[in-house]
Amino acid sequence: GPILVQAERQASVPLGIRSTRIRRDGTTGSDLLAVLEREAGFYTIRTGTGLALGFRVRGSDDLQTAILLDGVALRDPHTGTLDPALVPRVVIESAEIGFGPAAADPGAPTGPGVGGAIRLSSTGPSGCGGVRTEVSAGAYGARRGGGRISAGSDRLCLLVAAEHGQERGDFPVPLVPGAPGRRLGAERKHDSGFARISGSARSVRWSLTGWHSTSGAGLPGPANATPRGAEMDLETGRGALSVRRFGSRFELGFGLHAGHSVSRFRDPAAERNTRAEATSVQGEVVAAGHVEGWRLESRAILGEDRSVRPAADAQHRAVLDLSATRSARRVEASAGLALGAWPGTGFEAVPRLSVGTRGTWSVRASIARAVRPPTLAERTWIPGGNPDLRPESGWSADFGTRLSTPSGWTLDLGAFASLLRDRIVWQPRLVAPGLDVWTPSNVGRSRVLGLESGVERLSRMAGGRLRLRLGATFSRSTDRSDPRAASYGHPLRHLPGTIGSAIAEWSRGPAAVRVDGRWTGRRPVTSDDTRHLPAFTVWDLSGSLALGRALRMQGSLRNLFDARYAMISLYPMPGRHVVLALTLDLFTP
Repeated sequence: GPILVQAERQASVPLGIRSTRIRRDGTTGSDLLAVLEREAGFYTIRTGTGLALGFRVRGSDDLQTAILLDGVALRDPHTGTLDPALVPRVVIESAEIGFGPAAADPGAPTGPGVGGAIRLSSTGPSGCGGVRTEVSAGAYGARRGGGRISAGSDRLCLLVAAEHGQERGDFPVPLVPGAPGRRLGAERKHDSGFARISGSARSVRWSLTGWHSTSGAGLPGPANATPRGAEMDLETGRGALSVRRFGSRFELGFGLHAGHSVSRFRDPAAERNTRAEATSVQGEVVAAGHVEGWRLESRAILGEDRSVRPAADAQHRAVLDLSATRSARRVEASAGLALGAWPGTGFEAVPRLSVGTRGTWSVRASIARAVRPPTLAERTWIPGGNPDLRPESGWSADFGTRLSTPSGWTLDLGAFASLLRDRIVWQPRLVAPGLDVWTPSNVGRSRVLGLESGVERLSRMAGGRLRLRLGATFSRSTDRSDPRAASYGHPLRHLPGTIGSAIAEWSRGPAAVRVDGRWTGRRPVTSDDTRHLPAFTVWDLSGSLALGRALRMQGSLRNLFDARYAMISLYPMPGRHVVLALTLDLFTP
């Protein structure tokens, strides 16, 4: 959605942890995944203009990063996945990203994974009251429309939002003898609804939130094959109740989250018609207070994810999370300890520690343990589930420095490392001559080493504001399991070793223009590092114009130089295409 970086510091993440704060801006030309790629160094995997298979950061896997909306975990309780298109963009007011397990949420169903956490918020600085509508249209039948209305006051506020999106996804593909000249069978549509009622009375604040979405997507075959007519539908819902009581030096809170999801897969050619259904419930009690300069917080969490079909099964988690933060004028130190049992782990102690400084020149450092239990689908999926999967676990460390000058220059440098045992990786397994089934298995030991760098310059040019930014992440995720195996010492499959980004953005009064580029290094497709997908660079050009105080038009020319590339072998991405958007924002100040 319309999101741009505002600052590196976020209040919900300790100073010693690398974090990026992203806020709503007047530009709706980019979706959430594009912004995560451009501003936070994420790598997302897509099969075309629509469906996203996952997003990864710092050499981690998709499920190793939690994603929450207003504190509610959004990932499917059965598969652990989330298509961000199902979150109404018109609702998102801000996104806060904490990198690494020191910033992760111990109560998330996927556990405190090594990737960190993305926290989305529907609460903006404008308070309660106002109307927003957004519509967009683009190439290959892309259409999206959404609206949001809120009314009331701080004492009682009602917010309701809805969004619809669809696309054909029939972009041209390189001509293959005997195959269609366009991408076929990639139709997609989704509908989402969101509602929240919240209020406050004296020292008590409360909220009741609901989110429901449905989606349908065609699953086209490779570019050199005729579509099989396979389809996948998903229906998911979440509800949450939160109550907090604030005192002069303490606060107490209670939360209850519940969810339900149903997915259906149809493949007429293979005569397959499967249905998966799961529920989730989680309760938590929070107590926090300030004692002699320290902020102390404790959370007690109980949760269950239950599969109804294709196999009946349940996973439970019980966590006690304790944290203490001491903040002085220039230094902040934070320590935490999660004590609990996640699915398949038994009792675990998951500590974290971070230290950071403020000022023109700042330093951050953190170290934490990570745990990621297997999902219900990884254990019970038919065919391919592995009931003997062990949970991922390991350690991660991060160090970085940041220099900000009065003249508008900002320089960031950082290094990170993680060592994981039993990393869960899906791989094809031969079950009969000519028949492969994808099955998850544990990689006994894997290691990630990486460097991050970024330089940004804010200045005045031609009467406007100019922002220039270059960033790069260099990481190497390798298999360290068995020195006798062909995969030993080689990169894990489908993870790029290098990601780079460049942004040039100029704004003056009601107008803004931006050029941004994304370079993604080669990705291995075999475990012995003998075959790769080539590196690619994609540039986008976008502009916006405000027509009065509330109305804004945007336009984007995606893949400006018509690059030919693929995230997954034989699944080409679209070439040059256009997206137009219109936003009407009447939120009260």
